[in-house]
Amino acid sequence: MKQSLQILELYWMSGETSMGARIPLIYPHAALLVGFFLMAAAAIVRARSYWTGKFD
Repeated sequence: MKQSLQILELYWMSGETSMGARIPLIYPHAALLVGFFLMAAAAIVRARSYWTGKFD
């Protein structure tokens, strides 16, 4: 996670854009980081449901 935050900070400070689409690179990299956090949250919720036996 620390490396991802460092990369996001570098892209934020430099304002680097993609070569083809010319979008700031912070957007796709931030989306990747958010996606990993959401997957972790879903796994925790799923594991909790499994342990308690409540699958609603």
